[in-house]
Amino acid sequence: MSFIPLTGWVEEPANAEGKDLGFLDLDALGTRISATNLPRLCLGMSRRPSTRFLKETRALSLILLIRFLRVAIANGLKKNEFRLQSRYGFDWLRSNGSIGKKPMCAKIRFQSNVKHYGITGDGKPFRSDNESCLLYEHYEPPPHKDLSEGIGKYSIVLERDVQTATEVEELRMAATQLIEEITFLWPYVAGEPFDPIFTQISLWHEPPGWVSNSDTVKEELQIASGEIYAKLRIKQNHWLVLPYFPLGLVLLAREKYPNFTKIYKTLISIHHQALSSTLTDARLFLLAKALELVMELIPGNTRNQKTKKMPDRMRDNLKQRDLDWHFRIANTRVNVRHVILQKGANPDLHPQITPSESRDFQHDIDYMIRYFVAEKFGYAAGVFQENAPEIGVVCKQPTQSVRTGNPVRFGG
Repeated sequence: MSFIPLTGWVEEPANAEGKDLGFLDLDALGTRISATNLPRLCLGMSRRPSTRFLKETRALSLILLIRFLRVAIANGLKKNEFRLQSRYGFDWLRSNGSIGKKPMCAKIRFQSNVKHYGITGDGKPFRSDNESCLLYEHYEPPPHKDLSEGIGKYSIVLERDVQTATEVEELRMAATQLIEEITFLWPYVAGEPFDPIFTQISLWHEPPGWVSNSDTVKEELQIASGEIYAKLRIKQNHWLVLPYFPLGLVLLAREKYPNFTKIYKTLISIHHQALSSTLTDARLFLLAKALELVMELIPGNTRNQKTKKMPDRMRDNLKQRDLDWHFRIANTRVNVRHVILQKGANPDLHPQITPSESRDFQHDIDYMIRYFVAEKFGYAAGVFQENAPEIGVVCKQPTQSVRTGNPVRFGG
């Protein structure tokens, strides 16, 4: 099974510094070596090769092969690696160190892309060491010349010692699952996805899958005509302010999630799909589905009753505080759920959603989901203050403490 790297994470190979010390093209020598004879040759160099082996190889090729293996094994003791390769593209022999030597212990490492976080609390970055497995938050506190005041550089690192290629493959899958679980629950602790989708200011660029020389041509024409021209570059940073390091709380949520009811698990799944979508209409449709589940979590039998029984803190942070408004937008805008306004000989469509309606609809349903899910986890980290001066969100202090050093299971 091939391994597909996770988006936003970098994997370092188990033996990044290993170099091929020697190489022998067996086919160029006219050598025919079977899977049976090659181990016999490599593991029994002091013994006379079998008669069958001698018949299958040319005398000159055998002498050259033995000389090569002796040099490669001797050098392998110092420089860690040598290999024999056939024209079929796979390694006949690949050794760390030398034959018979205990395999070297390497380290497989995953690290997320750097996030721009400002941590205002007094807590320490999470660090969990479980035998050879290490999961921790790496934080470079401010100041940074390229970032706003108070914003640092944050990333998550996952490491584990490995000794065999089989371990690497197994741990890749285990790491992938752990990373997906962390990012899946990240919004309910940090107030936004681990890799948020946000609007960026950009100049004209080619359509996806196309290249163009229009910029170069435009510049050359401006220079030739004597016009004044300038090159404009836009650099935009997205950043977030939190009163705590988030990883420890996410791991606590990860332990509680399996005990959630079907409604909560479905709600989180739909919310995750909505937050991951780059298409506005798809996000609106998914949030409209989530709205139905949210309604089941609010006391009352009618929308009017549910509106009145909403928690005060949740209602105070909504843009539109009447649940009828959210259902009207969900059911009467062509971008959301229903398209047809009037059926018959002259069908008509529902109107397009306006930019202000879209912003309020997405904000409110997203907020209600975060509120109930964070409450289910036992802390109020999902409740954020929209009017904070910082770009992003400012979360309230969670009620549950996090201890560093808690073990995290990773690949057994």
